[in-house]
Amino acid sequence: PGFSYSNLLAIYSRDKFVGPHGELLATGQQSVVMDLNSFVWVSKRRILGAKFSMSATLPIANNSLTSDVAGAISGGQGFADSYYQPFILGWDTKRAAIRSVYGFLAPTGEFKAGANDNVGSGYWTHAVSSGQTFYLTKDKATSVSAFQMYEIHTTQAETEIHPGQTLNLDYS
Repeated sequence: PGFSYSNLLAIYSRDKFVGPHGELLATGQQSVVMDLNSFVWVSKRRILGAKFSMSATLPIANNSLTSDVAGAISGGQGFADSYYQPFILGWDTKRAAIRSVYGFLAPTGEFKAGANDNVGSGYWTHAVSSGQTFYLTKDKATSVSAFQMYEIHTTQAETEIHPGQTLNLDYS
């Protein structure tokens, strides 16, 4: 129980884009740097037998995309869209850990239709997710995990574009 802070510095870069058969589609420099600052609070109280917690992730982004053919395509930096999880429930047993989460992505990053320096999406996203880990051995050395997330995207205010919904299914 209590407050905690976590920082993740994610750096992605590439100098070529290849197709599904390994063919070279484009060259140039693409890079995205995300500094993700997460603040998490865990309650001492339980709800429905689960630990209750909340989190907020405040990202700072710096991205650049250039092409050898087209030159500079886009680049932006600044405070990006922030992600809030006001409702996280977590159950833990000797052989399982289960999480159920409601979160939303707020369009806090700058977005202007047609601009090439956006760091925001220009729309809200609501997300419902759940993760499960089942321990196959008593010492928890072997496990099976699954994660599901359903994203409900709203319409971009300036463009009236609606990106549709997204369903993520992951396992390991």
